[in-house]
Amino acid sequence: MEEGLDALRQVKDEVGVPVLTDIHDVSQVGPVAEVADILQIPAFLSRQTDLVLAAAQSGRAVNI
Repeated sequence: MEEGLDALRQVKDEVGVPVLTDIHDVSQVGPVAEVADILQIPAFLSRQTDLVLAAAQSGRAVNI
């Protein structure tokens, strides 16, 4: 997880583009929201209300 977030941060900083990435668990919302501009919830996981709510409360845009 840390290596992946470091890679996303590097792309964001070097290329200067917004970053979108999937989240699969509530525990990922905080760390990912620190790096990614958009949190994406895969279709199958969109039925997990706790994940959707946590993503919505992160302050980031959410793509479902």
